[in-house]
Order: sequence, then structure tokens, then C-alpha cells
Amino acid sequence: MNKEIILESARYLFFERGTKSVNMDDIAAALGISKKTIYSHFSSKDEIVACEIDTHISDHACGVERVKSVSKNAIDELRLIYQMDMESHQKMKPIFVSDIQKYYPDCWKKLQDFFKTCVLNTIVENMKRGQLEGLYRLTIDVEFIASQYFHSVFNMIEFFAQQRTRSFGDLEKELMYYHLNGIGTSKGIKYLDKIKFEK
Repeated sequence: MNKEIILESARYLFFERGTKSVNMDDIAAALGISKKTIYSHFSSKDEIVACEIDTHISDHACGVERVKSVSKNAIDELRLIYQMDMESHQKMKPIFVSDIQKYYPDCWKKLQDFFKTCVLNTIVENMKRGQLEGLYRLTIDVEFIASQYFHSVFNMIEFFAQQRTRSFGDLEKELMYYHLNGIGTSKGIKYLDKIKFEK
């Protein structure tokens, strides 16, 4: 039993039930192993949570770089990032985000710091790419609008943690379309409508 398998099982439980209500016995039972085996890799549940956050950050950063290399254009880039997020967050319930905020402030701060660097830079670079491709309006202030979109993403996460009816993917998709319709040229909106129709 390696660390990755333990993390994967713990992630499923955390996403479904939150972190507070899951203990080492639950993780061991889900894997059909003893707690001793888990303790040979992790000193505590807190360490597992911290590793989950580090893994999420690393996976997201690597995934974004892959998306940038294969996407057809700036809008397609955001679409592929959305699909990537859907795959990694589809099982996540609001209680998980709420518990991280309440009980793991250091982990939450690490996520916030990641957003303020990697995610914000991704938004800025995407907007500049879209302008060069004629998909986004040249008249927009990239730094200002990128900052507004970035803060909207954080507001979306806060909203997700406080409600129980909308999935993370649904909220992210709605915010993405709101953003793209606001900055898109006629060419960009036409392309956006096309890929929306294809969904």
C-alpha cells in the first residue's frame, strides 16, 4: 500500500463527508487495511489533509501547463481548464471547503497564496492570448479585469461552501461564461456559443 493510494481514498472521504467527520479508522476501513499501515506513511490525519492540499496545488499547476500546450485558443484553454476542474472536483461537497476554512487555516492560506500567484497569472496570460487571437476585446484593461475575475473565483468558492444545492462545476461554468461574454469580441462570442452548443 503506497501513499498515493491512501491519499486517493482519503480524498474521496474528505470530499464526501468533510475532514472533521473522517478519522484514521474510516480511512483504514475504506482501504481494508490497518491503521498501522497508514501510520507508516503519515503521522496523523492532519498530515494527510496537508498532503492532499499540496497534491491538489501541484496537480492543478501541472494540468494548467498541459492545457496551455494543447488548447486551440484562449477560450478553448478556459474550457479545458474547466473540464479538468470538473474531473477533480466532481465528488466534492461544500462541507469539504468549509472544513478546510474552519479547521485548517494554514492549508486554506496555502490555497489562497496559490490562487494569488498561479491562478491570477493564468487569467492574465489567457486574456493577453485571447486579445492576440482576436477573441477578447483590445479595449479592456487586462490587469483590472483579471483581478476582478480572480476575486469572483474566490467569491464563487465562498458561495459554494455556504450552500448545498449547486455543484462546484455548475458554479464554475456559470462564472466562466459570465466572464467570457463580458470580454469577448463578436468572434469570441460566436466561438463560445459554438462550444456551448456542442456541450
